Amino acid sequence: MSAGIDQSHHVKFNLQEEEIKNHHENLDIVKIDGNKYDINLGYLKIDHFYKVVFSLKLDGNFKNVVFVPHLSSPQVSLKELKNKSDLSKGEYEMCFVFYASKEKHDKETACLRLGDDEANILEINFEAKVLGAHQGTPLLRNGITLLPNHTNHLDSKSIQKLHFNIN
Repeated sequence: MSAGIDQSHHVKFNLQEEEIKNHHENLDIVKIDGNKYDINLGYLKIDHFYKVVFSLKLDGNFKNVVFVPHLSSPQVSLKELKNKSDLSKGEYEMCFVFYASKEKHDKETACLRLGDDEANILEINFEAKVLGAHQGTPLLRNGITLLPNHTNHLDSKSIQKLHFNIN
């Protein structure tokens, strides 16, 4: 071996910020307009529950943000919502449970009321390609965690019976 040659066998890449943002291992979050977002979850497996955690910067300061179940798909449920920083920045960290209920293409919507105005609704569309029961195991994107399949994570009564914390 020659002296002076770096013997570390690790490859290092100089990724630009734009390349990291567009990397396929991260959630693809696209702001459509005002209070409407599309989130591409990538590949999931049929009949499985997933915890999806991400941050959104909203246009405004909202002290009261509430999940609206009657406007949302039954396969999506909000589990946690917290301000990521001070209220003036409008950045929120959200934790949803998503149930992959349809093979091939699954698109579900979650709606949250922003503030006290009933018409001010944040719409989040989750989109996933769902593999069938015998199509292998998908590689999950950053921010997505597979939850144990022995209970209905969307039902608030069954969640209280769990012996683990999904947050």
